[in-house]
Amino acid sequence: TGDNMTVNGAKILCGNIPTKNATVFVIDKVLTPGTNK
Repeated sequence: TGDNMTVNGAKILCGNIPTKNATVFVIDKVLTPGTNK
């Protein structure tokens, strides 16, 4: 909410960047695939 949006614990630095075929959000860490247990 507000200025503190996160994705899996990563802060969103810049968001809603329109491109030709997507909307891009820049975050402050690399996300890697996890395992579902």
